[in-house]
Amino acid sequence: MKRTLMLLTSAFLMHSCQPDNTKSKKTASETIKPGVEILADSLPIAEDKLNNQHFSIHIYTNDSSVSGSYDVQTEWGYNIATTTMRMPYGGENYKPILRRSSVPYTYIIGFNFEDDTTFREYYEVSGDRGQIKARYTHSYTLQ
Repeated sequence: MKRTLMLLTSAFLMHSCQPDNTKSKKTASETIKPGVEILADSLPIAEDKLNNQHFSIHIYTNDSSVSGSYDVQTEWGYNIATTTMRMPYGGENYKPILRRSSVPYTYIIGFNFEDDTTFREYYEVSGDRGQIKARYTHSYTLQ
């Protein structure tokens, strides 16, 4: 009986002496799994009603999303373009937000600060006659 009590007590003490920070690191990296679609939008190509084609954008997590990197896949009909976008340094924890632009066949990817709801433009993806273009529109210095 004493031996069982000593084993249980020592197991409890060994478990309680483990640092808590190892558990938080594991959960942070486990919450972001690569290949998960986080944003998407699509609109029909008005000039090609016969083939019922669409201009669409999909944003996926990748294995570097913990540090603010995301894969962006854009489709214009049968043409597909894939690129990687990185959130600003210092803003790795910001999640991308997708909006349609006033320019036809153009999407703007941006983000919000935690305390502010203002949309900050950051990355633009556009399509025209089968061509797809992606570019950074703004740069930010965050500390």
